[in-house]
Amino acid sequence: MKHKILKSTSKWRTIKKSVIRPFYAIGKSKKVIIILGCQRSGTTLLTNVLDRINYTKVFGEFSVLSSSTSDKLRLNDLNKVANTLDKTSSPLIIMKPLVESQNALKLLESIPNSSIIWLYRQYKDNVLSNVNEFTSSAGYGNIKPLLESDYSNWRCENASTETIETLRSLYKDNSTEYDAGALFWYARNMLYFDQDLDQNEKVSLWKYEDFVQSPKRFIDNILMEDGLKKPNPNMYNIVSASSVGRANSLEINNNIHKLCTELMEKLDKKKVNLG
Repeated sequence: MKHKILKSTSKWRTIKKSVIRPFYAIGKSKKVIIILGCQRSGTTLLTNVLDRINYTKVFGEFSVLSSSTSDKLRLNDLNKVANTLDKTSSPLIIMKPLVESQNALKLLESIPNSSIIWLYRQYKDNVLSNVNEFTSSAGYGNIKPLLESDYSNWRCENASTETIETLRSLYKDNSTEYDAGALFWYARNMLYFDQDLDQNEKVSLWKYEDFVQSPKRFIDNILMEDGLKKPNPNMYNIVSASSVGRANSLEINNNIHKLCTELMEKLDKKKVNLG
C-alpha cells in the first residue's frame, strides 16, 4: 500500500469544522452514512467531497473506529463503534469501512439511524486503478484468500460458495494481474446481491461514472432527505471525470470479461438514477 488516507482536510479545516459542527447539530437528528463497495471505486473521492461540508464528520478507513484492531483497518467491536458515533456531535456522519462491505447488514443493524451508499465503477477502470495503486496486494494478492477459502481474511469473509467456485473455475496459471483484478471486482460487488442489498430501502447504489458527471445532484439529493443545508457549489471542483473510460482497451480474458460485463449490467439496473 503506497499510503494510508487518514484525513481529507487540512489541520486548520479540521479545527474549524470541530467548532462549527455542534451548532449545526442543534435540533437535528443524527444520520450516519456508511460508504461501501470495492476498493478503487471512487469511495475516497466521495468521502473527500462530503468532508468539505462544514457540518459533516468523516471517519476514513483508518480512524478511531478501527483503532483497536491489529491492522488498524477492521472496525472495532460494533458496540464500541456505535458508542463513538453517538458521542460525535454532527448531524451527518460519514464512515468508510470498505473492508467490512461483506458485513453490510450487521452494520445497519448495529449503528442507529444508518444507511449505506454502495459505490461501484466500470470494472476495467477499477482494475487498472487498483493494480496501479496497490502493487503488492492487487491482482492475485486480492483473490488468493478467496481461491484458498481463507475465511479469516476479510476478502473471503462471507463470500458465497458460488462466488468462490466461479473464481476457481476462471483463474488459471497464465491469468494476468488484470484478470485477477477483474475477478476481485466481481467478488466484492457480488456481495451487494448476496446480501440482498438491492431489496433494502436503507441502501443506495451509486455508479461512479454518474457521480463524477453530476456530483452536486447526488450530494444535494441525500442532504435534502434530512433537510440539511446545501453546501457551496465550489466544493465540487475536486471532482473530475477524466479517468472515466481510461482503461477501455485493457485486455481481459474473454470469459472473465463476460462475467464482469453481466454483473455490470445487473448493477446498472439497480443504480440510483437522478435523471
